[in-house]
Amino acid sequence: MTSLLVQVVAPDRVNPLVAQPKTLISQVDARELAKELLNDKDFKCWDQLMTKESHWNDTKNPVSSAEGIGQLLDGTMDNLGMKRSEAPAAQMIAALAYLGRHYGSGGACSAWKKWQTHKYW
Repeated sequence: MTSLLVQVVAPDRVNPLVAQPKTLISQVDARELAKELLNDKDFKCWDQLMTKESHWNDTKNPVSSAEGIGQLLDGTMDNLGMKRSEAPAAQMIAALAYLGRHYGSGGACSAWKKWQTHKYW
């Protein structure tokens, strides 16, 4: 999985002398992507948060515009300058972008703590 992830997240690390199959972002596992990008502590909190939000599934909230693995609202996606995607890895990148912008150095554990109190992050 890591070789697939490296090709998507850091394509400049791939050896240009060896023919590499192109990986579609839709083939990258969102949970593995998050695990690769977060430290162990943050991933544990993030895993709990994403499990509560969507069970790591591309889910549409029936009572709001929240959608995807991270359950981001339409306005949040607009503020991030991102478009909705059906690819789980793209949804994870958007959710992690929001996490970084909204929680900064507090990281995933701050988001998880807020979810435990308010049932949203």
